[in-house]
Amino acid sequence: MEFIGEDGKVRVRAVTQWAIVDKAAGRPIRVPAEVIAPFMGDD
Repeated sequence: MEFIGEDGKVRVRAVTQWAIVDKAAGRPIRVPAEVIAPFMGDD
């Protein structure tokens, strides 16, 4: 993800990594689509 300033220069560049852990099993699980959806842009 990038945020571009009015002058066209990149102001912020970020990468994130998610992990959701099943508490009972102590293992990672897939991030559900309903959790991902609000963070996905239309670009």
